[in-house]
Order: sequence, then C-alpha cells, then structure tokens
Amino acid sequence: MSSSVEGRVAYQIANAPLRRFPYDHIYVEEVFEPAFYVRMRAMLPPDSAYREIQATGRVTKGLYRERHLVELTEEGLAALRPAQTIFWKTVADILQCRLVIAAVLCRFDKREWLERPLTTSISLMRDKPGYGIGPHTDAGDKIATLLFYLPQGRENEHLGTSVYLPRDPYARVRCHQHYEYDEFHRIYTAPFRPNSLFAFARSDRSFHGVEPIETPGVTRDLLILNIKMLPQGIEKARGY
Repeated sequence: MSSSVEGRVAYQIANAPLRRFPYDHIYVEEVFEPAFYVRMRAMLPPDSAYREIQATGRVTKGLYRERHLVELTEEGLAALRPAQTIFWKTVADILQCRLVIAAVLCRFDKREWLERPLTTSISLMRDKPGYGIGPHTDAGDKIATLLFYLPQGRENEHLGTSVYLPRDPYARVRCHQHYEYDEFHRIYTAPFRPNSLFAFARSDRSFHGVEPIETPGVTRDLLILNIKMLPQGIEKARGY
C-alpha cells in the first residue's frame, strides 16, 4: 500500500503548477487516492488525543489555545488507539520518505538540499473557532512547509491558508515575528477542500497565515509536514 500512496503523492506534487509570486507555492487537489483519503478521515483521532500547541513549547505560553495537535512521533502516536497508531505511523513514513521529499525539493528548485543534511517534522492539527494566525514567514531553518487539508466537505473553503503582501515593501522582515493583518494585503487564500495540499518554499517573502475562524462549531483538520535544515545545513546555506 505505502509504495502506491507515496508514488501518487510524489507525482501530484512534482507535476503541480508552480506559482512564483510573491514566493514559490503550489496548490494541489486529489493529493491522495480518494479511497485512501476516506480512510484518513475515518482515522482522525478524537479531541481527547490532541494537545494544545501552547503546551508543547512550540509557541509562547498562552498563545493559539484554539490550535491542537498530535505529533506523529513515537510519543505522540502512543496516545492513539492501536489501529490509529499503525495507520498514522504509515502515513508519517510515506510523507517523510525520500521520494516525496525529493519531489518537494525539486518542485521548488531546491535540489541542492538532496545532498545536504535536513530533517522533517509532521503533525496532525485541529483548529477550533477563535483560531487565527497573522502573517509570518516561518522560522529560518525551514526549507518548505506542506499543509494537507483534511475537511469532510467544501462548506468552509475560506479557512485555507492565505498569502500576504506587506503594505510597506521596504519593511524589515523578522522570521520569528507574527504581524498584524492590517499591515498586509491578503492576495490569495488556498481553498480548504478535501484531499488538497497547499505547500510553499520558505523565504523572507513567504508571508502566510490563517484568517480568524469565526463560525461556531467549525473544526479545521489538517496535517502539516515541515522540511527543515539541520544546524550544519544552516551554516552551509549561509556560506559559513
């Protein structure tokens, strides 16, 4: 099963139209085979298996309390039912395999990283009403970010990730800073559709975010895969 799934995902990513402005990004539908996506939906963990992201140390204490996650690591998977543990470990292995990572790096013209040290992280995310995150570029150690959308239907397409342009084109970028929405133009929102993917190459222009979820009772399910540099890779990227 896994080889056919990883081949499908790699094919869809490698052949996706590349949008260059204001930074390299792609939007892909039907990333997985439809039957496999149905299985993914059926295997989503209950709310009780998710942790608040602010409790993990990933963000400042008290922020983004409406965002919850299950890290697809040995520790994170241990909180799931056995069938879910097996399934999501398989998904994690598929999406972090060399074939898929190579497809991402080649699609974003990052082939040099095929021979450089890198690492990955992967998590299920669940966002509740009130969640939103202002424009930011992501941390400087990231090479690419992949957001696999996992909704049931298309009724909340407006909840996808948005692309932003600074109103001040000369503003100094701070990669760890999250900015206010009114400092930016929102120029595109990736539709939050079942079995779709929004992915981008991180740069000093890769401003993205999520507009606040205002509809009561809405759940925003997605899977996030980050491809990142190891410390020695960062040194090479900076020319040290």
